[in-house]
Amino acid sequence: MIVDDRFTGPPPRRSRTGAWVERVLTVLAYAVFGAITAVITTFAHRVRIEVAGVELWTGLVAGLLALLLISAGLRGYLDDRLPVVSFAVGAIGTVFVLSTPGIGQSVVIPGDVLGPAGTIWVYGSAAAAVLPAIWPKLPPRERPAAARGPAAQDAPSRQE
Repeated sequence: MIVDDRFTGPPPRRSRTGAWVERVLTVLAYAVFGAITAVITTFAHRVRIEVAGVELWTGLVAGLLALLLISAGLRGYLDDRLPVVSFAVGAIGTVFVLSTPGIGQSVVIPGDVLGPAGTIWVYGSAAAAVLPAIWPKLPPRERPAAARGPAAQDAPSRQE
């Protein structure tokens, strides 16, 4: 029997340059993802509905919730904190650019013209994107034996 060393040896090591390039591209990709999310939610934050004569800013709530849940989902799913930080930087940078006057002196996020919604959006979107990024990593919880299945119930407990 002939054994091919290509399949039995250790996996090929990645070069240091390859790891650095992958890290930079990951950061850029998550920053672009944050920017795209911020553009969509910034334009949606002004959506409101009127119920019984009261305006409800449903777009503001939905936009803040979307940013918070995406950022928290990335933080919970990824082991590395850097992609979540780059997502937050992309989102905050985009909201900042959209809230400053452009060439024609128009802004997408008006200050207090329509009430405090613009101000709430600027500060709330920053908080929603950053809070999950700076949240400390929680230690994994041990599941109870009943949740692990019948084989785990018969096994001796670690406390004995």
